[in-house]
Order: sequence, then structure tokens, then C-alpha cells
Amino acid sequence: MDVMMKYLIAVAAVILLASCAKRPTSAEMVSNFEENKATFAMIASLACDIGKHQNSQRYTIRGGSESEDALLDLADTVDVEQIVYVAGEKKCVLDMPVWESDEAMPEQLSYRYNLVEQENVFLNRDKFEHAFSELQNKAGKIKHAHLKLTKRWAFSAFKHAS
Repeated sequence: MDVMMKYLIAVAAVILLASCAKRPTSAEMVSNFEENKATFAMIASLACDIGKHQNSQRYTIRGGSESEDALLDLADTVDVEQIVYVAGEKKCVLDMPVWESDEAMPEQLSYRYNLVEQENVFLNRDKFEHAFSELQNKAGKIKHAHLKLTKRWAFSAFKHAS
């Protein structure tokens, strides 16, 4: 086998492994947030500013401008794959997915900013851990769980129709 073929096989293996990322634990997600609170605060400030200037109720920040590219680079440092801005009644709302399963009814793990409390029930750590585990059960009845991280930040795990 020549060197080029070995290189292509190695690259293909790395891509395959990266696409099969394992589901992070809730402890890993919480720890990531706690270790990077300042980064999350900067992300919220920049993303809300970008979103407000789009004149849209919902905007996915994809890059293409200097400010969006810088924001996505910053988000990448805390394993955030995407940032979705939603214009709230009085506050900017952000959904920042970090992992999604590849199933018919995908499970998604996200950091959420300014999640509306009246529409969502926040669980204490023990109940959240139970719900987080139950979400992996395909026959489970639990479809979403939210853990409050700070006054404005939450970690959410949920299943949604594809």
C-alpha cells in the first residue's frame, strides 16, 4: 500500500470516529459550563447582539461575517456546535446544541440562555440525572429535562421529532 492510500485511510478513520461522538454525561456538561462561565457570558452577549440586528424572530448564526466567524470560533472552545437566536418578548433567547443522536427521534443536548421558566420545569440535580438517563430509553416517557445552571443559563436534554 502506498503512502497516499495509508494517509487517505487514516483521514477517513478520523472522520468516521469524529462523526460517532459519544453522548456526553450531564456531569461533563455541567463541569464544562462551570469551568467556562466567562466564555458563555461572552457568547451570550455577542450572539444576542448579532441576533438583534437580523430583524428576524429566529436566526441561526452560521458564520460568513467577521463577527459571526469570531463568535463561532469562541463557541467551538466550549464544544458548542451551533447557536440559534430567538427574539424573546423582552430578552434574547439562545439555543446552543452540543450533541445530537442520529436516530429517527433524535435526542439533543443543549445549553440554553434565557429559557422561559413559565414554559419549562427545571429539575433539581437528582431528578435531572434520572430524567437524563431515562431519555436514552427509547420506550421512556420522558421527552425533555432542564437543569438550571445559573439565573439565565440551563442545560437541556430532549427528544424531538426529526
